[in-house]
Amino acid sequence: MFITAKKEAQYINSDKKPLDTMLEYTGYSAEQITDIFAKLKNELIPLSKEIIANSKINDEIMNKPAIADDKGLCIDALDGQPGIYSSRYEETPLKRIEKVLKNMKNVPAEKRTAHFICSLALVKPDGELIFSTEGKCDGIIIDELKGTQGFGYDPIFYIPDLNKTMAELSMVEKNKISNRSDALNKFISWLGELG
Repeated sequence: MFITAKKEAQYINSDKKPLDTMLEYTGYSAEQITDIFAKLKNELIPLSKEIIANSKINDEIMNKPAIADDKGLCIDALDGQPGIYSSRYEETPLKRIEKVLKNMKNVPAEKRTAHFICSLALVKPDGELIFSTEGKCDGIIIDELKGTQGFGYDPIFYIPDLNKTMAELSMVEKNKISNRSDALNKFISWLGELG
């Protein structure tokens, strides 16, 4: 069985912030590896393949199962951009937001739909894919920053059902509707089916 009695796994992600969410949802004792994504950050490969490729690097590091995830913002009016380039669309988070807003300047309100997507994979130390899934959160890109919570594109990602941007949500609210939570819930459901 790939899940040990101690529920140990590596959590591979270039961002430290999601680790607490991962641990809260899964109960895993995870060691985070923060420098792995840098090895592939310039490769033009789809998001789901990127996180699987990165998790396979795990075999070189600690020889434990690896949970890897990555997320991106996909804007319909921009043909899915920034997508896999979300974290490197520009040099800083503010510049990334400014670039999105500049590119969306003439897009009417009814065409400003977007979604966050999270790809998650669990991989054995030998690189064999055990499980993969994707989570999604739908919203609209607004033309001004609102809120101080969260990170990245959260201040311009508006969720109509909640009448708030992602950056205006508490962590409890965000964990109920975010793309990462959606992916993690699917992962937990799959774990439950294992018995």
